[in-house]
Amino acid sequence: VASGKFRDFRNAAYKAVSANWPKNGARHSFGTYWAKLHGYRDTADQLGHKGNINMLVAHYSGTCTTEQAEEYFSISPAVAGRIMQLKQAKA
Repeated sequence: VASGKFRDFRNAAYKAVSANWPKNGARHSFGTYWAKLHGYRDTADQLGHKGNINMLVAHYSGTCTTEQAEEYFSISPAVAGRIMQLKQAKA
């Protein structure tokens, strides 16, 4: 859940362009594309799911192609060097 100034800024930006902020949109996009490239077990680990992966499969079995998934993860900032590096989750 977004909070504070970020939430206020985000809500104002989306209202200004008449757009909606999809609940868990970034998580679902990541899950769908990552699962296409790395499988459901690895995706479950990355998202912090424990045990049975049936729920994960039901939520992240999108209709993307491998090419679309690769394109999604090739996104980079327009200005080189302006990106925050995140550490990969540990299993």
